[in-house]
Amino acid sequence: MRTKIAARANMLAEYAVRFWRWISAKPPRELARLAVYFAAGSALGGAILLFLLVQFYKLNLPDVLTMKNYAPSLVTTIYDRHDRPAAEFYVEKRMLKPYKEIPELMKKATIAIEDDRFFLHKGVDFMGILRAALVNLREGGVVQGGSTITQQVAKVMFLTRERTLARKIKEFLLSQKIEENFSKEEILEIYLNQIYYGHGNYGVEAAAHLYFDKGVQDLSLAEMATLAGLPKAPNGYSPFNNPKGAVHRRNLVLNRMMATGYITQEQAQKALDEPLRLAKQKRTANDIPYFAEHVRRYIYGKYGADKVYHEGLKVYTTLDTAWQKAAQTALAAGIDEDDRRIGYRGPLGWMDLSVDKPDWDELNPPRKNMTDAEYFAPGKRLKAVVKMVTQDNIVVELNGKRGIISKAGFEWAHKYDLKTDGRSFEPVKDATKLARPGNIVEVKVREKFSGEPLHLELDQTPTLQGGLVSLDYTTGEVRAMVGGYDFEKSSFNRAVQALRQPGSAFKPIIYAAAMDRGFTPATVVIDSPMTFESSEKDWKPGNFKNEFYGPTTIRTAIIESRNIVTIKVLQKIGLQYAIEYAQKLGIRSRLENNLSIALGSSGVTLMELTSAYSVLANGGVRNEPYFIRRIEDLSGAVVEKTEPVSAPVIPEDTAFLMNNVMQGVVEEGTGTAVRALGVPTAGKTGTTNDYIDAWFLGYTSGVVTGVWIGRDQDQPIGRNETGGRAAAPIWLDYMRGVIRDLAVRPFVPPKNVTFVRVNKVTGGLTTPEDPDSIFEAFREGTEPNEIVQITPAKAADPATLPPPDQPQSPPLMPVSMPAPPQAVVPAAAQ
Repeated sequence: MRTKIAARANMLAEYAVRFWRWISAKPPRELARLAVYFAAGSALGGAILLFLLVQFYKLNLPDVLTMKNYAPSLVTTIYDRHDRPAAEFYVEKRMLKPYKEIPELMKKATIAIEDDRFFLHKGVDFMGILRAALVNLREGGVVQGGSTITQQVAKVMFLTRERTLARKIKEFLLSQKIEENFSKEEILEIYLNQIYYGHGNYGVEAAAHLYFDKGVQDLSLAEMATLAGLPKAPNGYSPFNNPKGAVHRRNLVLNRMMATGYITQEQAQKALDEPLRLAKQKRTANDIPYFAEHVRRYIYGKYGADKVYHEGLKVYTTLDTAWQKAAQTALAAGIDEDDRRIGYRGPLGWMDLSVDKPDWDELNPPRKNMTDAEYFAPGKRLKAVVKMVTQDNIVVELNGKRGIISKAGFEWAHKYDLKTDGRSFEPVKDATKLARPGNIVEVKVREKFSGEPLHLELDQTPTLQGGLVSLDYTTGEVRAMVGGYDFEKSSFNRAVQALRQPGSAFKPIIYAAAMDRGFTPATVVIDSPMTFESSEKDWKPGNFKNEFYGPTTIRTAIIESRNIVTIKVLQKIGLQYAIEYAQKLGIRSRLENNLSIALGSSGVTLMELTSAYSVLANGGVRNEPYFIRRIEDLSGAVVEKTEPVSAPVIPEDTAFLMNNVMQGVVEEGTGTAVRALGVPTAGKTGTTNDYIDAWFLGYTSGVVTGVWIGRDQDQPIGRNETGGRAAAPIWLDYMRGVIRDLAVRPFVPPKNVTFVRVNKVTGGLTTPEDPDSIFEAFREGTEPNEIVQITPAKAADPATLPPPDQPQSPPLMPVSMPAPPQAVVPAAAQ
């Protein structure tokens, strides 16, 4: 093989030598003639090849006339109830601006820096290309481009970003086609709306709002020049990322404007002297993620992706932005507190500090252009590396800063324990039991940044989840909705998508149905053992601690959440009637056909249960919940408008009787945690088996709000983490944030409701001297007319009564079980 290669190499060398001898033998004049022939032939061949290529690409050019219907991708904007922007959806963030509304100086600034012969050439500026080549040659690098504005329009509208001869030929051809079919003004309008200005923003109007928080028509000359300089290198000249570079580029634009005669020297100097004043960079495009995503899913499902991401819809919602932020804050803070009460799960990991150095870019979010005060803002959760531990302090490093966790910042961190009441643990006093050098831990900033050391507290990302829904029950408008702890980690909306057992929070529906069947708050039901026989396993529901209390009024049963009484009431009124009644109130989820629904065994969503409570709050009138008031297209035409659906579904007196009793839940029952709100409030807690779900739903002064806390995997929250403890404080925190917007009003009884003094134990008439007397509400004609003497089968021992935050649900009948057989009730309890 090597011999053959050597032979061929020798042959080529011999031919080369012969050719050189032949050339060398030619006289100079003949050599010159040959060179001319060769150059001419090459030029002719190149021209022919270029002509053929041009003709070929002409056959496959996109149709530039599609630009006549220029419809770029636009932003869909979500507005709150006050018509203020609250969220956006887009592929390219763009705000369309007509040519006539763009200031002349903005146009001139763009032309001066991008294409100062724009009004002279026909799409391709060969003089500009030559000039740019000479400038770049002189400067030793690419400092000036030769592409015209028309070429840039051709590129962004029809071509890819690849750098090939084929693309350049197409760009030249398309530019000429565009110039033949569009005026210079039309071309410039498309350019100023289509081109990229950095940070996900397209078009000069979106850029003006991004960098200066105002429309392009309100910009100063210096600000217009800043924007005009961006398209060449949006990231390199970004005022946020490179303010010095942005100012240098701006000044170049101003000097070019002066050189072309667009502005005077005085105007230029004034703009050159103007400092760069930027809007505060927005860290997030959506501060109401769960609400906005619910709206997006609705529009996407009904109208498709193009409507959402390309057509610039304006969606006017029922959202109250201030209430939404209050809801998000209250839910997050409440989940943090609930999670800490269960205990500290320990450090995230460990690293050998003698070998490794922390990668802060990987551990914590990027700082971007944030100051220390912004990055280390109070309440912010970050990761840190433990450097030293003493009994009283944990010294850490985070992002190059020294921080300290004192005893007040770690005393909460008892051992994680789901089986022990979190309130029973003593504060942790020795930090050496929590961490050691090299541990990676989560911390929360406690105080405003004022230098090192940072004042921190030990922290952890909760494993709990939750949801909050708040409705205006007089209209059905959804004012706030939060579907989880952190949208970025889980977009699943637990307020509307999760079916959870409501436990005792479902009982008001059963009792409202009973009120419509002749029961009153003073009706007495015997609280005694029950057994439901089954071929698989008998069901023996019970109360807390399996205690039974004998004769019990409906008021007491609701306030103290007695299970046996609720089941007996459901038996009496009928299962199918109760299911239909629940549906009438707004429960849309399928309810199981067995008596355990009295104890909240069938899963419902937080939204539908909150909506059902709204009927009680609103005097029996149901207002269908809705999120969207209307949707408009780019031109302002109404695409969709919600017509509120309102109808009375239960009697007003029934609703009032329930409100009156449920005020007792707040005043003296399982919901006393919200009594601190200090206004007339009715509500109900709910807690399911093993503390898996915790609920509180309550209403006052035109607003009904529901809160759910639990885990996605149906695991226990923690020992004694009931609705009264885990959910009600969140409700209270949220309502404290919005109550100032409400006109506080009491629950007013309808004309056919009367109040009668009764004994709260027997439900019968009594005298003012009776220490157990209360004024009870009755529908006229149902009030008692004689004193009743009842000796309870078993006196309720105060020591056995569940405290306000104890679980209310016994073991539930399996939800897959068919309708129960006939109950076996002891004769004495009949």
